[in-house]
Amino acid sequence: MKLSDFYKEKSGNLFIQIIRYITAGGIAFVVDFALLYLLTDFFDFHYLTSSRISFSVGLIITYLFSIFWIFDKRRIDNRKVEFLIFVVIGIIGFVLTDLFMKFFTDFLSVHYLLSKILTTIIVFVWNFVAKRFILFTEKNQEPRAKSQDGLQRFWAFYIPYFIFIIVLAILLLTNEKAELHLLLAGKHTAFGDVFFNYVTEFGSSFPFIVAGLLLFYKYRATLFIMVSGMFAAIITHSIKWICNMPRPKIFFAENFPDIVLTMVEGVRVHSWQSFPSGHTTAAFSFFLCLAFMTKNKALQFFYCSAAILAGYSRIYLQQHFASDVLAGAIIGGLSTTLCYIFIFNKYKMTWANGSL
Repeated sequence: MKLSDFYKEKSGNLFIQIIRYITAGGIAFVVDFALLYLLTDFFDFHYLTSSRISFSVGLIITYLFSIFWIFDKRRIDNRKVEFLIFVVIGIIGFVLTDLFMKFFTDFLSVHYLLSKILTTIIVFVWNFVAKRFILFTEKNQEPRAKSQDGLQRFWAFYIPYFIFIIVLAILLLTNEKAELHLLLAGKHTAFGDVFFNYVTEFGSSFPFIVAGLLLFYKYRATLFIMVSGMFAAIITHSIKWICNMPRPKIFFAENFPDIVLTMVEGVRVHSWQSFPSGHTTAAFSFFLCLAFMTKNKALQFFYCSAAILAGYSRIYLQQHFASDVLAGAIIGGLSTTLCYIFIFNKYKMTWANGSL
């Protein structure tokens, strides 16, 4: 592969397309970021209004790069329909931009420029994957082998997963941080104290135990769980270290000293690095890996339900806020999906089909 391959003619190589999309995205981001700063700080626009304008300009720039430089194939012949779908994908990205800008800035008190960086990373992944596999791929492809079917095979996991994310996002946008936490974690029962104390282990030691046992089934299964989990953990703990947000115990002690949180006996409650929830990230990554390994829809639904319960357990045990759980669910699900698409569903790795 020559250096000129990265910037000259169109290429069907996925790696080159990703590099070019990053380059084009970088250019669009610079324009987007500069417009956001100028409109907000110099023209006194509200940061969300500035973000919408700058995002729209970036969308147009990205479309031009996509059709003239990044992708070599175009599935849809009708250019108006193609552009319409491109805009719809962009609108979804637009909604995600608004959601995450508000989420990071208003709920996590992150500076709006840092919010923009975090939001851009999330929306970038959505935009590339959606455009690459919906618009800019070979049309009229021969049906793939059954083992190579798309993610629609795992709808029994993804549908409740997205419902959970949407519902939690709506709750976050319509309630104050403290009020929502008290609503979700205010009522405890003797059964819940025991149950959620065990369920929270789904995002702790449990994935490692199962991954170890799967060595007797297939190395590939263990490798999938460990690689996906490690990828998700790196993202999560990097954000934890950067944000270092207070957990409920510290947040309420500093802002609402009259409110006494209900604690579960025997649970050591942490103080800092609340956002995002590492246990939730690990649980969603782990259970999505298991869902990818089965065709049974009931099991897929069960795995998603188990991940959701693990996420809620972090709120119930006063370890995290709903925003931490939402971010953990997104990171865990997204990172594992990407590992599946670009690694474990793409490469055969026959050497990993053995077992102990």
